[in-house]
Amino acid sequence: MDAKGLGPMRKEVRHLEGFMKMEGNYHCPTVWYLRLFLNSPDMDPPGYVTAHHGFLSCGTFEERLSLKGVYAELLESPTVDSMGMYAACIKGKLYDFVRRHNR
Repeated sequence: MDAKGLGPMRKEVRHLEGFMKMEGNYHCPTVWYLRLFLNSPDMDPPGYVTAHHGFLSCGTFEERLSLKGVYAELLESPTVDSMGMYAACIKGKLYDFVRRHNR
């Protein structure tokens, strides 16, 4: 990435180096799949994103779209650590994390 002039952009993405070092059979934190979903307009959330990040509770397309917007806004913030959000998710504290950061 650096050789192609993307070094400054690479450094702006927290935890990217750790993500890029993951081996193929390593469990990838669902927050990375959530980020992919947020950047894919014509994609439904994958099952693990649906289960881990609350989309399972959405009864309508509009609710899914609204929740997607909340996550998109949240993860655009430079003060929000996506791996911190994943840790909260694993501990069952995702709602508290989102509420604390979404003001």
